Amino acid sequence: RKSKNPDKFIATVQNLKGLDYNLVFLNHKESTSTKKDRKIDLWWNGNSRNLNFGVALLKYITSDTTWRTASLRILVTNYNTAKTDSIYALVNQVLDNSRLLGTVKVINNATEKISEIDIIKTESATADLTILELDAIKNNDPKQWMSVASQASDLPCSSLIIEAGSGFEVINANTFPQVQISVDDSNEMKSESLHESITFPAKELLAEEAQKIAINQEVFQEKLINNSILFSESLLKGFHKEICGITDKVLYSLEKYIHEPNKTESNGLISKILSEFTFQTKNKFSHLNESLLEKIYSELKEALNIYIVNVEDYQKSIPDNLIVKVSKEEFRIKRKDSTSIKFFKSRNKIRGMLLGWPLNQKIELSHATKLFLQQNRLEAIYDFYQDFGLSTFRFISNLRRCLVDLSKEVEQFQINIKNPDAFKAIEELKKTTNELLTESVNDLTSSNKRAIKTLNSDLEQNMQRLCFVIGKPEVNYLLKPYKKIVSKRNLSYYDLEKMPTIWYDNLNLFANKNLLEFILISLRNRLNIKLRKQVDELTRWTNSKLLETTKAIKLFLKDIETSSALPDTSNIIVRIGDLRNSAMQERFEVFFKDITDIINELPEKIDVNSERFFTEIEKGNFPQSDTRTIALRRNAQFYVGTELISNVRSSMDVISETLKETATRLGDKLRLASFNIENLILQSEGNHEDLQKNKLKEKLTNDLLKDIAEEEHRVCDLFEKFNKDLNLYLKASIDPLHQLVFSRIDEKKKERTKRRFSNPALKSIGNGLHRIKSFFNKQVVRLLYSRSEGIMLAQKFTSFEKEYKISNQLIQEMLVSLSGQKQVLKSIPFYYTSLFSGSTTLSRELWVERVKEQREAEIITNRFKNGYTGALLIKGNRNTGKSTLSKYIAKTYLPNYELNIVKPPKGGSIKKDEFHKALQKALNIEIDAYNFLISSPNKRVIIINDLELWWERHEEGLEVVKEVLNLIENFGNNIFFIVNCGSLSYQLINRIINLDSNFMGQIECEPFDAEELKELVLNRHKTGGHILQFKGKSEDKLTEWNFAQLFNKYFNLSNGNPGYTLNIWLSNITKVTGKTIQIKLPTMPNMSHLNSVSDELWMVILQISLHRRCSIERLARVLRQSEDQTKDLLKDMQRSGLVEERFPGVYAINALLEPHLIGKLKEKGFY
Repeated sequence: RKSKNPDKFIATVQNLKGLDYNLVFLNHKESTSTKKDRKIDLWWNGNSRNLNFGVALLKYITSDTTWRTASLRILVTNYNTAKTDSIYALVNQVLDNSRLLGTVKVINNATEKISEIDIIKTESATADLTILELDAIKNNDPKQWMSVASQASDLPCSSLIIEAGSGFEVINANTFPQVQISVDDSNEMKSESLHESITFPAKELLAEEAQKIAINQEVFQEKLINNSILFSESLLKGFHKEICGITDKVLYSLEKYIHEPNKTESNGLISKILSEFTFQTKNKFSHLNESLLEKIYSELKEALNIYIVNVEDYQKSIPDNLIVKVSKEEFRIKRKDSTSIKFFKSRNKIRGMLLGWPLNQKIELSHATKLFLQQNRLEAIYDFYQDFGLSTFRFISNLRRCLVDLSKEVEQFQINIKNPDAFKAIEELKKTTNELLTESVNDLTSSNKRAIKTLNSDLEQNMQRLCFVIGKPEVNYLLKPYKKIVSKRNLSYYDLEKMPTIWYDNLNLFANKNLLEFILISLRNRLNIKLRKQVDELTRWTNSKLLETTKAIKLFLKDIETSSALPDTSNIIVRIGDLRNSAMQERFEVFFKDITDIINELPEKIDVNSERFFTEIEKGNFPQSDTRTIALRRNAQFYVGTELISNVRSSMDVISETLKETATRLGDKLRLASFNIENLILQSEGNHEDLQKNKLKEKLTNDLLKDIAEEEHRVCDLFEKFNKDLNLYLKASIDPLHQLVFSRIDEKKKERTKRRFSNPALKSIGNGLHRIKSFFNKQVVRLLYSRSEGIMLAQKFTSFEKEYKISNQLIQEMLVSLSGQKQVLKSIPFYYTSLFSGSTTLSRELWVERVKEQREAEIITNRFKNGYTGALLIKGNRNTGKSTLSKYIAKTYLPNYELNIVKPPKGGSIKKDEFHKALQKALNIEIDAYNFLISSPNKRVIIINDLELWWERHEEGLEVVKEVLNLIENFGNNIFFIVNCGSLSYQLINRIINLDSNFMGQIECEPFDAEELKELVLNRHKTGGHILQFKGKSEDKLTEWNFAQLFNKYFNLSNGNPGYTLNIWLSNITKVTGKTIQIKLPTMPNMSHLNSVSDELWMVILQISLHRRCSIERLARVLRQSEDQTKDLLKDMQRSGLVEERFPGVYAINALLEPHLIGKLKEKGFY
């Protein structure tokens, strides 16, 4: 307002808009209204992003106590009275969606066309705050713009002038009448109308009908062009403009960066620019895919349907026959006439002589029009849509090339930042980028112009041929060859109607491919940021520790020069010891979690065009593309896990060991130097002028300083190598993903397989041998697998053994037989290990079907959908997959429901307030969970995990269980509850308090048989990307017999427990060489060793098993003894190996022994 330099202000606004910022300009004036009487007016022009932006601001403003009770109004100036009702409905819907209370007013200004500023001043005269749009008051003339802006700021109340960035969605209420899109430079494409450029028949009747046909065909075609191609072109140009905004913002940020005097964090700043660039680009291509292409498709389809209907309806209105008068002169025989035409003319001359001239001639006009226009137009428009498909494909491809090149240049800029010609390089980059962007839109425009010109020329030629033929008396003879030509063409209206769908499918897949490329660029940058963070933190920590150590040693050496006694070195030894405690494992776990979170955000699968499509594109065709599905997340997990995470872990281990070695060497050298110097000091007592010994002391000092410098240099080289290695690891993990996008391996493999079995004779012989081999294999394998089923039945028969005391040695021998070799386990890639961690993360690729459980779950969920209330209970032993099955049921049978998972504290709890906090955390709220569930309209599934951790076996241990039942009772009609619990724990709880009546169904997680264990393990193993070697045979040479033998052993050991099988799979790996993993048959531990455990201790094991995990306090309450006694008991059990400290202060049965201990409890009759 009243700016001293309006031009500069306007330039600033334009720059900010170019950078895609959300703009807000405030002109504040004190309000005289009370809080209750305050009013806020939001003005919207009917077609912009500012409605969503303005509503967001209203929500923010009214959250303050000053404006909380203000009345809200949204006002729209409308120039299209036909849309008044729809505008009211649209804006009210926006208010409802935002949960704001307000009124809507539409001011129709189509007739009077009053100045919008005057309308605003009149309507908002009593408002306390008016929110206006920058678009609503801007003008091409900067001086006029400033004048209008000043008038807006002269309102009697406070005013906000806003302009939304691309982060807010555009809403179009059609407040202006639809303006037909016209072709730019139309004179260039068509200088005169169709009927003016055609030579019509000489006969007036024929000329009149031909003119009608020409005019209508021209109108139909012009509507088709305007409503399809030109409309689509305008939308694509809008997308092009948004892309230009992104590139301008990147280049502006780089320019600003160059002028920054402080470039100490150059890598971080460039990474930030690159991250924002890839984020914006991904959003734009997602918008292209999800919205823009669909909108263009709808218009293409609708325009084509209207064209076909118009043409068909008009064809029906054309007269079938016309009778015209033909003179004797028109039957004059010409030399080029065919024999049949000569005969026709001669015959008619005789008729004329007999009947008199002129003769009446019948012209089959409708038939001729069909022959010359219908089929030809079908082919011409089909080619027209093909050309548009190719031009759109090139347009998107050119944009992709420009953006990918720009991202590469920005990444290179990160490396060449110290180049003094950086500004010149940016100017060159700006020029190249703008040229590529301009070239892309120019190519689209010129291609469409050529296609339109071709279509118009084709119509003109067809009309001219029609006019020529129907103007001849021998028209019926001339139509015969055309009739034969048309009969051989097979293009139909159905084929033409498929073109918009083909266009949409092809471009949708191609946009997916481009989106995938930017996802990978973003992935590389995000991974690089995490790697740089690790390097920077580790380098800073190491340098600080080394600096402190070096500083302390130098101070020690300085003190030696002036001191007659050896200074204290304990402080230095402590500092050297700090180098050993690099917390590398913790650092790696943080890094691993960050990388895993990034990978999990990737799309699971993405569909792109097949390579055959691109081959056809190169030939100038635009066929229906086949779909190639890329399992992005799975491949990213594999390559990033094997090539990056595992290698980073190894490198960090090397750094950790090197730092420990450095600390050891520095400590040894310091102790050696201290020892020698102390001896010299002792020997020099009473003889301070002993120069020789002083020189020796100086030499020892210098040697120590030299050793310190060498260690510093060694560590510096190590981190330099670490930095270089990380770049190589990152490249090795991302490059295969980029290659995957353009891979033809799968298609080539199919071709080879097809060729291999193309010979019928070889195929028949091969099939016969395969059937014979398979028969014998299946018989033996069936025997082995059937054993697992028999054993599962035999488990029901148990016996009772004698009481024995515990023997630590025997239990530890069991553990040794079940545990793997420490060095081998350490060499297993981290990513491979994580696949067998027993995580409840649900992955379709790793899921093993549970036919019985899934069938029961489907029946129960269907009952819930039909109005029955209650909950679902999932029971089973530890590690049988209860949590994973719960997630599977929710996501498979109730996919549209919001999923919330209530997790118990690690050590369990029986406090209701802790359960309420866990419920609030699951719902992601801070308010009372009951009030939230009462008011929330969302359909949801709530999974309550590990009910046994919310319970204790004493008088006050059921409070949370009762609270769970209360939840089910109050909300079970709208919310589907899934509760999972250990089988025995549930039986005991159910005896005390009736739980069965609250569940509409119960599912028992059955053990896996040997075949299911095989599927479970091998799915994970294959995902890990390693080759299995068993009994000296590689994976591809292992027979079904080998696999049956191996997994029958695992079944015997685990009793079909899937989680335990995954655990002991790693323990039985004997060697890891590159990508090869050698596995041995698991061995059954000596179960008689468990006879050393007394019945008293079995009771303690039983209680821990029933409650799953216990803190000292919890177990003490359950055992009804003091915490000191319980603490001593747990120490003894931990020493023997029966229990392990699963989390700090939280104990559980040793995971390797658990199924065997549970089995023994059942055998003894405790279960």
